Amino acid sequence: MFQYLTLGPSSPFFTYFVFSLFSAALRWGWRETVRTAVFVFVAFIVISLSLSRTLGPREFEMSRFVIRLQYLVVVAVVLAYLGQHEERLREEIRGLARWPLAAAPVARPRQPATDVTVRPTRLRRRTVMDRP
Repeated sequence: MFQYLTLGPSSPFFTYFVFSLFSAALRWGWRETVRTAVFVFVAFIVISLSLSRTLGPREFEMSRFVIRLQYLVVVAVVLAYLGQHEERLREEIRGLARWPLAAAPVARPRQPATDVTVRPTRLRRRTVMDRP
């Protein structure tokens, strides 16, 4: 609504379109970011075409309209790519978390040093005492 009331493509409220794309990317993921981008493109084009008929060719800045539309496309593509990248990283982390524990070497519990040294000594005493 602010976009329409403040001269469409040249409005300072254009950033709300970009904000909606960032919000969709952070909240829902890349698929919903693409859906939000389609909605934003359609809304921006409809508002701009409506204002171009209302204002006339002098007040409507076609170059600004084209630049901002390209800006929306670039932002949407970058956010969708980053969303796909994040999804791929999450899948890799899930795969690592499910990695079987059997593949890891099992460490045997260490025996205390006294057990290791006492056994040979006991054996030696028995052999010495048992001799005739």
